[in-house]
Amino acid sequence: GRKVIRKPIGVNTLKNDMKILKVWLKESYMNGIHDNRIWERNEMKMSAVKPTRVRLSIDELTLVEIAEFDHLRKGNQGPRLTAHNAVRDMFLLACWTAARISDVKRFPELIKTMWDDNGGACPKEIEIIQVKTNTPAFVPVLPPARRIIEKYNGALPKLPNEQKVNRYIKEVIKAAGITRSVQRVSTSIDGASSEMVKLYDMISFHDARRTCLTNLYLLDVLSVAELMLISGHSTEAQFFGYIEVDEDERRKRMSEKLLAATQHL
Repeated sequence: GRKVIRKPIGVNTLKNDMKILKVWLKESYMNGIHDNRIWERNEMKMSAVKPTRVRLSIDELTLVEIAEFDHLRKGNQGPRLTAHNAVRDMFLLACWTAARISDVKRFPELIKTMWDDNGGACPKEIEIIQVKTNTPAFVPVLPPARRIIEKYNGALPKLPNEQKVNRYIKEVIKAAGITRSVQRVSTSIDGASSEMVKLYDMISFHDARRTCLTNLYLLDVLSVAELMLISGHSTEAQFFGYIEVDEDERRKRMSEKLLAATQHL
């Protein structure tokens, strides 16, 4: 029959399993049950495949912003259209603020308070203590984010549950005409080959954070330290984990900036 490709195992699961296995091997060695010190060898070092992540370019974000969803209506069911618009707008807001979905869900109350405190006008910055890390983030409200906030007069819509949100986002991206494919590496424990997948089939709300940080990084107007004020990351390693720029691009950018800075020497 058809071979079933088993799903990937999470890094945390692997770490816990390997830790227990090494303890068993070491303890049994110390008790004279065997003389195999395999827990010290490379075979017992955990290796992980970095899953394929996706992001949207600034041009693609423009397509999402102007997208229409009339063709997604079923009869006269208006709420379906409303849900797509609400999810699209909140997803775009995350794409311009680098916010996680847990923080975006707090935006309706937070932004409305800031709107009222600012005399019924859009705030210039958003300051938020992030739910996941309990660390602060300071986010300037860029023009695309301002357009969304002003569209709702500060009273942003609430998001449905995360499963529905991610389903709507896939439909929104497809409706915006973003049909490019990306090559997805296999993270199966069976080591299956990579495959070509439509971006709209892979994207989720969390990719908004990656989209924002990568696009701001590529603008090349802020230092990494300044960008980390927006992302709320405490280390550069954490920050660069969200930047989807290959090493060739980084080397090229580094070389161009260095040459420009030293051309007068």
